[in-house]
Amino acid sequence: MKKLFGAIFIVLLFQKMSAQELFPVAEPASNVPKGALGVRAFDEGYKETDLYRNLMALKVMYGVTSKLSVYATATVSDYHEKTLPFDFISHNHSGGQLISGANTPAPGVPYPYIFNSVDIYAKYRFLT
Repeated sequence: MKKLFGAIFIVLLFQKMSAQELFPVAEPASNVPKGALGVRAFDEGYKETDLYRNLMALKVMYGVTSKLSVYATATVSDYHEKTLPFDFISHNHSGGQLISGANTPAPGVPYPYIFNSVDIYAKYRFLT
């Protein structure tokens, strides 16, 4: 029976899956246990005309004590060019339609993957 579940798990592991997470960058209220190291990789994307845009991130979490957890996240994306125009106007979405301003980049233009940021923060639990 264990071999059957193991085989099913391996088959499911390599299947393409799609899911929606409302806050993929947000953390739960609980802390990382003391001495535990966690690694999370995630990809957030959307379809723009005939092009897919992606934001990929790698998060490392560590429990320093039972009340203190530290986190570091690095992200890359192909959402925009390296620099935004000085007079950039963001896309406005209304009723599922895209309304572009005068200087908004044209939808469907491919951009290279660029490094976005590294976020480092700590979380301390005051009340139990």
